[in-house]
Amino acid sequence: RPPMQKEFPRPVWPYQWAPFIATVSSLTVVGMPITFFLMLPLGMSSDPCGSNDTRYYICTDSGQQLVVELPWIGLVAAVILSFVGAIVARLFRRSLFWALPLAALAYLVPTGIAIAIGAAPSSTPW
Repeated sequence: RPPMQKEFPRPVWPYQWAPFIATVSSLTVVGMPITFFLMLPLGMSSDPCGSNDTRYYICTDSGQQLVVELPWIGLVAAVILSFVGAIVARLFRRSLFWALPLAALAYLVPTGIAIAIGAAPSSTPW
């Protein structure tokens, strides 16, 4: 019969958190210019609107502001959600990198909504 061995938890700080922080930081650095580049086409998506046109949400002032802000909100939400997800994954003794697909979804959903709102006037035939 083998002797009973006491099970020690694996050290987690340098072996999982450092690469995770480096990955989130590099993805944020890559996401910032993409988000900045999206500001121009999303901001100009209200060009087909007339001066008093309110048929589409993008034609209002709040709609124009929203489509420019949504990708930035998604980027901040992705960074926050990646760390919250990593903490939850660590509590369940999973890899910290399980949080990254959820964080990517947190970035892509608001960005997709902004693109859908901005594309509404250009999708009409008139």
